[in-house]
Amino acid sequence: MIPLKTWAVRLIASRLLRLVTRRRLLAVAGAGMVAMPIAMTTADSGYVGELVRVIDADTQVYAVSIWPGLTQEIAIRVRGIDTPEMRRPDRTCPDDGVAEKQLAMQATEQVSDWIKIGEAVWLDNVSLGKYAGRAVADVEFQEGSEMVQLAERLIALGYAKRYDGGRRPSWCGHD
Repeated sequence: MIPLKTWAVRLIASRLLRLVTRRRLLAVAGAGMVAMPIAMTTADSGYVGELVRVIDADTQVYAVSIWPGLTQEIAIRVRGIDTPEMRRPDRTCPDDGVAEKQLAMQATEQVSDWIKIGEAVWLDNVSLGKYAGRAVADVEFQEGSEMVQLAERLIALGYAKRYDGGRRPSWCGHD
């Protein structure tokens, strides 16, 4: 028997990766392989998530409805960007990472200003991240009558750099 919490996390990961058809076969890894059919009831191209908290400018926690009556909180990393780090700034910078940490705090505050706790966002192109328990997605939020790509807004304001998963860009001097 797979513990409910473990099963739920694996179910979320599986559902986030499989967005094309309505009926799927879920493979849950564990002490053996268990397979079961699942009827997909969400939109084929994305999910609605409600902001629970902002970890930093490129990672937030959202409550995502994964099944009727079942909502799961999951950390989402914004696809395609890197933002300055608050917890582990680049200590090789001449200022020992102080400027990076300050910019990280500003960027995080901006995201909190744009998306309020409990507000809905659109999560699209969802996939598993390279770290356990976190997914990667395009995040769009509503501003007035417009939908805004969070990644593009952060890049335009200098709070993010394009990132493809390789070596992390330097934030020394914000170049």
